[in-house]
Amino acid sequence: HLPASRQETCLLVPLLHLCINNLKSLFPTAHLQLHTLSAEKELSMVGDASLLEMAFTNLIENALKYSFEPAHVT
Repeated sequence: HLPASRQETCLLVPLLHLCINNLKSLFPTAHLQLHTLSAEKELSMVGDASLLEMAFTNLIENALKYSFEPAHVT
């Protein structure tokens, strides 16, 4: 349960691009791509941006860590 003061509308595509860019230096040989299949121009959700960034970064990092090199994560 997040306090209302920490809830904000978070744009997911820019947030995911931030996560990917932050991980590129740790995995320089990896191939990272973001594909969106939604017809909506701006995917968003209400939440804590920093917690969402940590969660997405963790998911992407795990995909990179446990893939054969060079990792391909889309």
